[in-house]
Amino acid sequence: MFGLLRQTQQLNDRLSRLEERFEASVKASLSQADSNDLIELRLHSARLAAELSRVTVELRAEIDELARSRHHNERSFRTTERSAEPAESEAAPSPAAPAQPDVIDLSERRARQSPGWQPIADE
Repeated sequence: MFGLLRQTQQLNDRLSRLEERFEASVKASLSQADSNDLIELRLHSARLAAELSRVTVELRAEIDELARSRHHNERSFRTTERSAEPAESEAAPSPAAPAQPDVIDLSERRARQSPGWQPIADE
């Protein structure tokens, strides 16, 4: 009788361990990524890439517009300066305009024609 009771207890313990291992296996499989998670991740990545491209295009358009506007303003200023030059030349010679080393010419297209990132060469 005691032998049967002992075997029943051992079977019960083994079944409990198997149930625990099975539950742990189910939890582990649920925590791993599946094909739906991968598709979701790729879709999210594609949306981010599209948004980044859209923002890049918009920023380039704004930069080009600012460059055109600045070029137009400088041209207008030079035209005004030239028309007023004969009157000023009689009064006093104008000092040379100071160089602006921190100003970048955005209308220059050389950077887009390069094969990739290139360091700026001092000219």
